[in-house]
Amino acid sequence: MTNLAGDRVFQIDSGRLIDADGNEYPARSFSLGAKRGAFFINSNLLTGVPVKSALEFEAVHPNTRQVKALELVGHTLDAAHNQVSVHLTEIAL
Repeated sequence: MTNLAGDRVFQIDSGRLIDADGNEYPARSFSLGAKRGAFFINSNLLTGVPVKSALEFEAVHPNTRQVKALELVGHTLDAAHNQVSVHLTEIAL
């Protein structure tokens, strides 16, 4: 994840994966840089500096070969509390 809008603290609030059969899997844990959390995670993101992030999903069917949608929802922890929503689609596994 790379922040391009000025140094800020960002929080990941939720995530979900939907497979090609329509099964929905909520994220059970998140990581953002060196931090890891089960319900949410936040970290100070510096401008232009990439930070590894991950979402972990429980019990995804082992034969899943295509993700129809991957959604990540979060917000900034500044005064504006800007809502951020990312949707990735058609991901081959």
